[in-house]
Amino acid sequence: MLSVDAFNGLAADYYNDQANQNVPRTGAASWVPVTDATGSPFPGVTDPFRNDPRINSDTRGGRIAADDVGGTPYGRPRGYGSGRARKWK
Repeated sequence: MLSVDAFNGLAADYYNDQANQNVPRTGAASWVPVTDATGSPFPGVTDPFRNDPRINSDTRGGRIAADDVGGTPYGRPRGYGSGRARKWK
């Protein structure tokens, strides 16, 4: 899951909830693993590949898994940029 390093809101809340207003959702980010090499979720992480019955049968486990590891909430920017630093002489 993608986690913006400077994000200090509540990942389980919506992007526009009070806790997530005026907090950074852009900038340097890290990928946070939620499964091992065989696809099994790490301890404490909801299975990202199935529906989550804690909420309702329509909720996808991927969103709950992202919340479990502090992933960026819905409403994050959809694009990203990358580049290569030029070689200094």
